[in-house]
Amino acid sequence: IRVITFNVNGQGPPSSGIEALFNIDDATLDYADVIVIGFQEISFHIKNLLADTTYRSEPWSNVIRKYLADKNFVHLSCGWASKPRSLGLSLLVFVKRPLVLSFRRVETNFVRTGLAGVSGHKGAVCVRLTYRDGTFLTFINCHLSADIANLSSRIKDYITISSGLKLNSTDSSSLGLYKKSKNFRYTFWFGDLNFRIEYLSHEETLHFINRNSVKKLLDYDQLNRCRVSGRAFSEFHEFEVKFLPTYKLSIGKDSIYDKRRVPSYCDRILYKLEHSCNEFDDLSSKCEPLFYDSIKSLNCSDHLPVVAAFNVKVFSYIPLAEVEFMTDLNSMAWYTNQNNLCKYKIRNCYNMSPLDWIGIFDLSFNCDESPVTWIYTLSCWEEENNDESDFIIVQNILFKRWFIPKEGSYIFGYYSRERSCLIGLSDPFEIYSPSVALGKEATPD
Repeated sequence: IRVITFNVNGQGPPSSGIEALFNIDDATLDYADVIVIGFQEISFHIKNLLADTTYRSEPWSNVIRKYLADKNFVHLSCGWASKPRSLGLSLLVFVKRPLVLSFRRVETNFVRTGLAGVSGHKGAVCVRLTYRDGTFLTFINCHLSADIANLSSRIKDYITISSGLKLNSTDSSSLGLYKKSKNFRYTFWFGDLNFRIEYLSHEETLHFINRNSVKKLLDYDQLNRCRVSGRAFSEFHEFEVKFLPTYKLSIGKDSIYDKRRVPSYCDRILYKLEHSCNEFDDLSSKCEPLFYDSIKSLNCSDHLPVVAAFNVKVFSYIPLAEVEFMTDLNSMAWYTNQNNLCKYKIRNCYNMSPLDWIGIFDLSFNCDESPVTWIYTLSCWEEENNDESDFIIVQNILFKRWFIPKEGSYIFGYYSRERSCLIGLSDPFEIYSPSVALGKEATPD
């Protein structure tokens, strides 16, 4: 798992160099299965107060989605109605294409703390993924209260967010209720936490920076002191910090700090692990930090991005597929400019919704909610089931000719509205021109 946090200070993505977010020394994307990116202060304008619940394409998401699509990653959109963004906050989740169906539920939530919760300028957005049937991955991107003197406000923000997301609750209304007797629960909390270096002047802080005295700087770090005293984030861990302060830098200038602010470690990535498996006692062996660093080459903001990578333990059990498409070439042939039938099997254990839909995707699709065309399952009909197990329902759904894409190779995808994710993908199939069929019929034996 790779986690990235970046306060972009309202700036758009650079014209080149976006790959710096992902390539840290020898830690290449080949070893990442999940990439989570939390942005703060992205496209922050007052006009967004009236439209922050609507879906809006924005430059950072577009650039990153395009870049990672070429690396075989798919963006988990988390449902149109519950986009994980709140004004200046945005949380993007990408998974390797072969793992898309391993994530069986996606849940989102948000908590606003700015202006007594009226504005979304401060607060947190959260995504929780259910991996297969026993691992829960929770990602929290936050932007806490600013200024060195507002430590008590940051602590209050932490309490408000923890309570609002019900992270430690077993109430049925909590995000991601844990029902399994055995599971792993990983939580990654990151963002512009805004904790500052205190009791040092700008000049004194620069003195330690110039000598690369990271440990000395961290002695004056508010977050470390709060964790030790138990005032905030005491249940979380942080990998060893070896990089220099990430705020406040002069935009476009390497390692030049703004003289009006004391340089500080505002941008952090914390983690914790809980599990209900008594046979596992050594928690550290289940969540192994691999690296933790800032990205100095991306200097388009007054913050530096920070990245961390982890190896986490998951259960190997693979649950049965709940949707299976029937794309056998002997029983199905699709053609442009005519109606075509899609057949699929669905297990009785899955509770279908009339708002579920079936999409036709390009083979290289980069987002789970970006099909070439789609249709609600509300219009499907059942056929007689001859399966001896009696656990399978065979469904049919008709795609009208005006919904049929051009000739080419595609796959079907079944999207669950209640789970906010794809729960079924077909093998590749071909859509032909009707002239191809006529040509086949005219071919002599």
